[in-house]
Amino acid sequence: MDFWNLVNDVAKAANELHREQLEIEMDKLMSEIEAFNIANAIDIALATGNREALTNLWGVN
Repeated sequence: MDFWNLVNDVAKAANELHREQLEIEMDKLMSEIEAFNIANAIDIALATGNREALTNLWGVN
């Protein structure tokens, strides 16, 4: 293997690692957004006294 092939392979590996790290960070961010949206929905339901909204959030019929 010549030098430039080695450089290319290292660059590809680094890019793949970076992509995987970005996917992990994106998953974390999406989880945080989802948790915020749920907390916000609960807050609004409690503030407005909307029992139906609370029931829907808890999945209780």
